[in-house]
Amino acid sequence: MFYIYVYTHTHTHHSLIFTSNQSYHSPKRKDREKVESMERSKIQLASSLIVFCIAFFARPTTCARWLASSDGTVDHLVIETCKKTQYCDVCLASLGSDPRSRGADLQRLAWISVDVSIGHASDTIARIGKMKDEGASSNDSYINQCLSDCLKEYSDAVDNLRQSSTALSEQSYMDANEFVSAAMTDSDTCEDAFGEKPGYESPLTERNVYFAKLCSNSLAIAKLLG
Repeated sequence: MFYIYVYTHTHTHHSLIFTSNQSYHSPKRKDREKVESMERSKIQLASSLIVFCIAFFARPTTCARWLASSDGTVDHLVIETCKKTQYCDVCLASLGSDPRSRGADLQRLAWISVDVSIGHASDTIARIGKMKDEGASSNDSYINQCLSDCLKEYSDAVDNLRQSSTALSEQSYMDANEFVSAAMTDSDTCEDAFGEKPGYESPLTERNVYFAKLCSNSLAIAKLLG
């Protein structure tokens, strides 16, 4: 809006000359509209939080659901430790079903958690190798290249997790978590490779997601150690 502002220095008078047909909103009106908009946003945010809280607390937790379907033989320390992870059901399923976790202390549970992640990554490597063999006659070079990349990434992930296990044994918990984080990045890189070209989907998404959950739980357990 283009306008000319003419100010007459008197006690009560000033004028505004417009050169367009657009209306002028006083600063007070603009401020009032801004405040009203902010208030509406606050109300909408509060309503969304209330709906989320109702939905979240109205359903049983993943820990409760898993324990309700178990045979009740999971160690108390495993249960209390898994409650402190983001993916409690995955934690209980992986540690609760592992006989090595019975009677284990927290450091041993952290080590077992990483070892479970190593097992999943190693199995994924075998799956990728099988997929490559089955698709050897395929003319889709992009898929074959992505699978080759994933094979390398998961091999790196296994190496990182093994170093994490060593760090845990040496009580170098910060180093242990850095290696687990690196393994998660390896898996993410595998997943992202398939999305670099339109029209392709990763055949490893489910395994990559589960691996990320295992590693996330490993990080959470190791952080409990210090």
